[in-house]
Amino acid sequence: MNEALWECLHRLPALNLSSWYLGAGCVAQTIWNLAHGKAPNADILDDDLVYYDRDLSEERERRVARQARELVADLHLELDVTNQARVHIWYPRRFGYRIQPYQSTEDAIGTWPTTATAIGVRPRGHQLEVCAPGGPFVGGGGWPFWFTPPGRCSFAHL
Repeated sequence: MNEALWECLHRLPALNLSSWYLGAGCVAQTIWNLAHGKAPNADILDDDLVYYDRDLSEERERRVARQARELVADLHLELDVTNQARVHIWYPRRFGYRIQPYQSTEDAIGTWPTTATAIGVRPRGHQLEVCAPGGPFVGGGGWPFWFTPPGRCSFAHL
C-alpha cells in the first residue's frame, strides 16, 4: 500500500471540495509499482489533486492549494492542486491553443493525455470511487479495482 497516497485520501476530504479526485501518475504509478514488486511510492514525482469549483478566481485556487498542502505537509510529497473549471483560462498561454471549458472534474480527467494516467480516486465510505473515463486499467497482484466502460466513473472495494 502507498501510505502517503492513503493518508492523502483520508485527509483531503477535510477541504470540503464538492468534486475532487487524487489522480494521474500517483495512482497509476502506485498500481504499476505494486504489480511489479517495487516500493509502492517509487518513481512518483507528484500527487495531483484536481477539483471543480465554479469560483474561477486564481486567489481561490491558491487558497485551496495552500490548505491542501498544509494538510499533507508531513508526508513530504509534491502536491499539485488544480481547479479544473479554470484550466481553459490558462491553457492557451501554456500550450498555445484554446480548449473548451470542462463541465466537471470527470470531464477533465477524460481529456488527460495518456489513458493509463487518466484516473482519479477519492474515498466514498469504505470504498474508493474511481474515475477512469479512458477505460479499464487492470492492476496486478489481486488489486480489487473495477472499472466501467469509457466515459463513466465507478467504485472499487479496498
